[in-house]
Amino acid sequence: MNNSSKLTPDLSKVTFIEGVKNVEDIVHLDEQWVCGSNYSPAAAPGFLFIFDVLEKRAELVDIKSIKINPDRKHYPDAPLPDLSALSTHGIDYYPEEKRLYVVNHGGRESIEVFDVVLDSGKPVLSWCGCVVAPENASLNAVVGLRDHQIMTTYIWDHDDKDLYEKIKNGTPMGKILLWSSGKGWKAIPGLEWVCAPNGLIATRDRRLAFSALWGSKKILKIECPASGDDNIFTQIDLDFRPDNLRWAPDMNHFYATGQAAPLEDIFACLGGGGITCKNIPTQVDVICAGTMKKETLIAPGVNEDLVCGTSTIVVNGEYWVSSFKNDCIAVVGVK
Repeated sequence: MNNSSKLTPDLSKVTFIEGVKNVEDIVHLDEQWVCGSNYSPAAAPGFLFIFDVLEKRAELVDIKSIKINPDRKHYPDAPLPDLSALSTHGIDYYPEEKRLYVVNHGGRESIEVFDVVLDSGKPVLSWCGCVVAPENASLNAVVGLRDHQIMTTYIWDHDDKDLYEKIKNGTPMGKILLWSSGKGWKAIPGLEWVCAPNGLIATRDRRLAFSALWGSKKILKIECPASGDDNIFTQIDLDFRPDNLRWAPDMNHFYATGQAAPLEDIFACLGGGGITCKNIPTQVDVICAGTMKKETLIAPGVNEDLVCGTSTIVVNGEYWVSSFKNDCIAVVGVK
């Protein structure tokens, strides 16, 4: 692996940024600021965390500070938000557009879009639009694309009472969706066989995308030829349930983070109480976007506090690993 994609973790150098609950996903805003979601399986209100990279501290964004500034050109039909009800999940930041895309389960199932100002100290957010999800959809990850298009994973039906049995049996469920203004939602064709698509990354021109098939422990590569020919699909198997995907610094590799635990334990953790679940170890693999070759960066069980992992990014030469159920995120040093 390229050195810019694989810094060797030093598991003797694990610290934690505390006081942040259920940071399911994390993204860079710039060199000083990182943004994280505040996930709730019950869709309880929880907005966004902003992390100061230099200080390694975080605070919850004050919804009272957010202005409502609708972009009616690109989101003409967007209903205004109830910011106090938002319950955040997957996120993506498009730096060239200075826009933050947020999966929301609170009040409405939607992708909420925010303009971000970074030249006045602490990041300033203003709501500029949203796209309401298809009926009964439970969304998970999101990517902002060129021309204000949006790609998202529809992991499963919101009201499905048989999720555990279906995932256990590998029953096809979920879709990968595209949205564009004036055209609405459409599913990427040829993916009727996927099982619980979770994490998602893509090039901004949509010619290349990757999704974590959580239900079947696979990574899916989607190549969309400029010629308009049929999409090309490639899969690799993993030995854990991959959650979020994040690009490595070289943009030629990406990190897959997820849970190396029995399905029944993960479901019990999602539905249970307590701060975290010590029986859900985290695994992180680095994958080459070109060859799809994989290598394990963080093996499960190497640190008893690295649990319920969902997302990994590199911050100042260290790995930051987030979690769907914990009151902190891990900072893993390197050798």
